[in-house]
Amino acid sequence: MVTRLALRDIDDSILQPLLHSVAAESDSGILVTDLNHRTLMCNQRFGELWGLDIELAVRESVEGLRTAVRSRLMDVSAWESNLAKVYSDPFLRQSDLLNLQGPRAVIHRYTGPLIGEKGEPVGRLWTFQDRTSSNRKTRILEALHETSLMIDADPRKVYAGIVERTSQYFGTWVLLSILDGEMMRFEAVGGATNPAQGVEGNPLQDSYCQLCMKQDQTLLIQDARLDEVARNILPCSLGLTRYLGVPVRRPSGEAIGTLCILDG
Repeated sequence: MVTRLALRDIDDSILQPLLHSVAAESDSGILVTDLNHRTLMCNQRFGELWGLDIELAVRESVEGLRTAVRSRLMDVSAWESNLAKVYSDPFLRQSDLLNLQGPRAVIHRYTGPLIGEKGEPVGRLWTFQDRTSSNRKTRILEALHETSLMIDADPRKVYAGIVERTSQYFGTWVLLSILDGEMMRFEAVGGATNPAQGVEGNPLQDSYCQLCMKQDQTLLIQDARLDEVARNILPCSLGLTRYLGVPVRRPSGEAIGTLCILDG
């Protein structure tokens, strides 16, 4: 399909400044090349997106301009492969996304042929639009959607989702415990071989969590056998010598339990 343009018959002396004004005011970066890949025209927005001086860009050799562009690309080999594909077919139209670096940006790229009066290709049009902001919003929405999948009317399902994800990430046992009097009640247990599976809880005095809650902050124990206090707590005698716990809090800030990981 050939994209058509409706244009009144006007004198070239008017047409040239008209096209110049359209390109200059466009929010898209515009690049026009001939069939030999040489730059015929580019607008200021193109220069801004790629960090180039457009006056130099139109005078630069094909390879010189490509060298300048390569420094912004995160995947140079994919870009070069695609460029060869595009220029091998003068009639090819395509659109895709480019990931840039220094600074990071996401650019929507479109290219299509410039068609002469007899229907023959005479060059190629490229347009570039900055999609960084919209792409970031999409990623945020995806993250929110993923998080929302953990929300359920039954809080136990939420707890289970939290400990399973934590267990998978650290590759070890995970407990989410809530303080109930002098007991730490296991609200959720993560890890297929976790010995706490099916256990309601354990006394606060028999857990490293007592230290985490007493300090009211994150607690890391690299080796309980070397800690004067931790080595006298039950898990150490069971071979569970490493611990990382964080307090679970009410909205008011009061610590009511812990989320912790354990292994030997």
